[in-house]
Amino acid sequence: MTIITHFSVPTELLDESGLKSIEMIRLGRFVALTGKNGAGKSRVLELLEKCIQFREQQGQNPLLFQQQIQQCQQYIVNNPGHQSTNDWEQQIVDFRKRHLLAGSFGQSDPTARIRAIPFVPKQLTLQDPRQRTKGQLVGSANTAKNPGLNSYEHYCLDYIQQLQNRRHEVTHPDTNFLEIERSETQNDYSNLDNLICKLLKTRLGRDNDGDTMLFNKPMAESRLSDGQKVLIQLAVALHAQSSTLDGSIFMMDEPENHLHPSALIECFDALTSVALNSQFWIATHSIPLLSYIAGKEPMSIWYVEEGRVSNAGSHPERVLRGLLGDEEQVERLHAFTALPAQFAAINYAAASLVVPKSV
Repeated sequence: MTIITHFSVPTELLDESGLKSIEMIRLGRFVALTGKNGAGKSRVLELLEKCIQFREQQGQNPLLFQQQIQQCQQYIVNNPGHQSTNDWEQQIVDFRKRHLLAGSFGQSDPTARIRAIPFVPKQLTLQDPRQRTKGQLVGSANTAKNPGLNSYEHYCLDYIQQLQNRRHEVTHPDTNFLEIERSETQNDYSNLDNLICKLLKTRLGRDNDGDTMLFNKPMAESRLSDGQKVLIQLAVALHAQSSTLDGSIFMMDEPENHLHPSALIECFDALTSVALNSQFWIATHSIPLLSYIAGKEPMSIWYVEEGRVSNAGSHPERVLRGLLGDEEQVERLHAFTALPAQFAAINYAAASLVVPKSV
């Protein structure tokens, strides 16, 4: 498993972001960033993603940024007093910064290629597959297999429709397909149907016109809630991209948006079971998600406050105070979560004082 083991960026490279010097060490499979709105969680994710992109550019050409710096320096020497001199000087500063940012993190395997994947759906207007031609549907479904969720609202329902069309073709009695092809296609569709059922609690269907049905209506007319639109995009991405997600760095900015806490945990369970050799960087306010992650790796929680990042693994009270406000609110949460146990204890005590009934 290739993961980012440390992330260190000095203040002078962060002047435009509002972040303070970053020193994150001994990182594991999960890195959860939490804190108040505006604290800098998303900016940390954006910065890391940018650093990974610079590292990838250097991987393709190790001397890339040095060459660009030398080129700008040569322009300045060959064109004294040129009106673009200030621009060339600024480009030199930018290329030097990119070179330093590319080296701002360490990997468990220094030779491995590392890739960042944004994996939270942002758009909720899903494309209607009935508006596609057959060729467009095939092309869109193939695009859905590319890792990540950028613009996934355009491909999500197309992928489901195309997979169902394919399954309908191979199971039709008038077609000639090898038995292994029939079996693989049916298993593929069954796995998608099971995943959608797990997350959305419904099965896929098919009407007489060949349109895929969801909640007994064509998918585009099924009136999905915002949360269900997020879930179906995640379900399709997990199925379509399962062979390409492993070994990636997942960037998840507030994955809890629109999702019920239990649905969020189910999604996270499904994702981590598919991408076994991946690392997950999550910016979140969700206490259920933080408790889930802390249960797997207690030192994986990092608290962000006014642009400063510090580990909160051994100080969970900092996280609760930061998210809930003060000690009084923390006590109210403790009291609320303790209610079921307290109620059961009171019932048991009361029952113990009652004369036993005979049967």
